[in-house]
Amino acid sequence: MVKLNRVRWQDESHPDSGIALSGAERVRRWRKAHPKKEKLAREKAKQMRNRRKVEVLTHYGKGKLACVKCGFDDIRALSIDHINKDEGKRIRTSCGFYRWLEKNNYPEGYQTLCMNCQFIKRQEDLELYRPAVRRMANASPRFKELLSQ
Repeated sequence: MVKLNRVRWQDESHPDSGIALSGAERVRRWRKAHPKKEKLAREKAKQMRNRRKVEVLTHYGKGKLACVKCGFDDIRALSIDHINKDEGKRIRTSCGFYRWLEKNNYPEGYQTLCMNCQFIKRQEDLELYRPAVRRMANASPRFKELLSQ
């Protein structure tokens, strides 16, 4: 039987106690003991996230920090859209997704859209509807006409 090699951390305040702390507990104690450093770390992380978001949205906005369809430029309403809707099945958090795009040298198939243009695109492509409804719309032009009203 193979033993797993685990790193166990002793409680800093009682090194001889033999009590092992979880990573989350160590972080909680560090934050409580160093509130100023924690605040600086959070601010720096926020700045890094914002910098990455601006870079990614600018890259996919064809060099501008704006929607590629309507030109809307308020960063609070801008996001990345999959040009090919089938590519959107990989779900990531926004920060992790922006990091993934950056690390993979900005792959093709994405664009910067404002939320209004995203919703319009979804409505036009019937992305919000279940596959059965999409099939019905493709089979019946009348059904698609009723949905668009």
